[in-house]
Amino acid sequence: MSAVYVETREIPLGELVKYPGNAKRGDVGKIRESIKRNGQYRSLVVRQADDGTLTILAGNHTFEAIKLERHATARCEVITCDDQDALRINLVDNRSAELGGYDDDALVHLLSYLDEDYDGTGYTKDDVDRLLEPPEFDGEDEAGGDSPAGVGEPVVAYQIVFDDETQQARWYAFVRWLKREYGGAETLGERLVEFFDARVPGIGGADR
Repeated sequence: MSAVYVETREIPLGELVKYPGNAKRGDVGKIRESIKRNGQYRSLVVRQADDGTLTILAGNHTFEAIKLERHATARCEVITCDDQDALRINLVDNRSAELGGYDDDALVHLLSYLDEDYDGTGYTKDDVDRLLEPPEFDGEDEAGGDSPAGVGEPVVAYQIVFDDETQQARWYAFVRWLKREYGGAETLGERLVEFFDARVPGIGGADR
């Protein structure tokens, strides 16, 4: 049996029950900051039992943050389901957020629109600064660094000047991608040549 949607409505906080044994430990402080700035933009998912009990399956920490903000009610999507489906919904809601990842390049690009006003996003200036940090290069990737046996000393070096932090972040993301994609190449220069050989014949290594 799958869950059946009943309605969406504002429910007094005193009528809601947290999911028993909820294993997730969320950052209520961050959620509270978001509610202060953005309001409750996502409904809680609440199971209505046969006896009328309203148990929160998804959004237990949002519920805690709403209480701390002294709201009288929370917007809830009310469903009916059996015990097994209730458990599955609680587990997958907690787990699915952990399984995703981020495109750091796209993330920095989005954050750049906020002009360093990160209130209510869950990010701080320090978080963004860490995203803008250059990737860790191997010694063979750095001009003037120690070269591994068989690689040789670099003969040409360039300094790249970026117009803004977003361009810089995109370059660093590209360098990290090159290392993942062309891990068999020992230096950044070799990875760039392989990249251009694959995509722009005529300007890469073999066709130069």
